[in-house]
Amino acid sequence: MISTLDAPVYVERVAITDAKNTARVRRAVRKGLQNQIDNKGFSLIEVLSVCPSNWKMDPIQSKQWLSDNMIQQFPLGIFRDRTGEVPAAENKRHIFHVDGLREALELPVETESTIKVAAPAPEFQDPRIKLAGFGGQGVLMLGLMLAEAGMHAGYHVSWIPSYGPEMRGGTANCHVNLSHRRIGSPTVSRPTLLVAMNLPSLERFENEVVPGGLIIYDTAMVTRAPKRTDVKALGIPASTIADELGNTRGANMVILGAYIGYTSILPKEAIFAAMPSLIKRKNLIPLNEQAVEKGMEFVRNLRG
Repeated sequence: MISTLDAPVYVERVAITDAKNTARVRRAVRKGLQNQIDNKGFSLIEVLSVCPSNWKMDPIQSKQWLSDNMIQQFPLGIFRDRTGEVPAAENKRHIFHVDGLREALELPVETESTIKVAAPAPEFQDPRIKLAGFGGQGVLMLGLMLAEAGMHAGYHVSWIPSYGPEMRGGTANCHVNLSHRRIGSPTVSRPTLLVAMNLPSLERFENEVVPGGLIIYDTAMVTRAPKRTDVKALGIPASTIADELGNTRGANMVILGAYIGYTSILPKEAIFAAMPSLIKRKNLIPLNEQAVEKGMEFVRNLRG
């Protein structure tokens, strides 16, 4: 059907069975890529391949089955090839301008942040953060708050969530980057900071933290300290402090306060500026601000 349309320049079906057909696959893919480089138009290469695991066959049997069955139903061949007829088009470079994107999306002009950020110690700069706990502990909100506050403070930021099939009661974690440079990837496989709000999270992610990194954990929920001796560890009874404030679900904000108090990565003003856009029930904002203050106070008292 695709080969009957006007747009396609090159359409071929190939298969990975033997050396001869595998060579045809290489040639077809190379030709399709060259058409793209030359701006000649759309190319489609369909590759018939084996799947020994799902077919419950060994590799030799699966290749034979592909030849005897699949190729009979899906014949190989070139269905269209206008490569020689279509001239190469000029490859125009499109220069991306952020201001143009902002105008198209009707976003306000970017201005320099008025929130002053103290310079954290070198080991805490441009953190790669993994936050983990049970669903319902506010792990994802904690990550969003960090990212939103980071934007208020002028950082490049990213945030992506990951949670189990049951959001409440299941496992949840998210990845956050705060950086003075553009962020290449939002995923965090080797965090400089791990926040563990329960024991399973500490056990699962402790070994991922880079040497010299920081682990913050809720001692009311995590029954042991980190085992590693090459990282810094900060234990805080976040859930207990939140209960004392009358805000049981505010443990995440207590930990956030402890983190910014310990590292100076963000001022509390950036956190408070982020809250109105993330907390739907505005009457809870003062309680969350108190939780952040209590986390910072805990660190001050710890240091004496």
